[in-house]
Amino acid sequence: MKQNDCVDSTAIVSVNMYTACNYVLSGFTPNGDKLNDVLTPLLTGDRVLNNFSIYNRRGNLFVWLLQYQDRDGKLVIEKGTVTLIR
Repeated sequence: MKQNDCVDSTAIVSVNMYTACNYVLSGFTPNGDKLNDVLTPLLTGDRVLNNFSIYNRRGNLFVWLLQYQDRDGKLVIEKGTVTLIR
């Protein structure tokens, strides 16, 4: 539809949302430059963070443990490693 030189550009768009994506940095640099200074998990979808712990391994390599509830209320536990870059 065109009225007063304007075109109706509304549309219906379907978007599929995938909730199986979590992200924890593989390295961080807590040096105050505001780039990767904080290590925190990024959860997508309907997830509730229960706990995020980081365990030191001789100052360089850290093991992290992430516990969250998915949208069905199921407890999910994930583990990984991160490197402290100085």
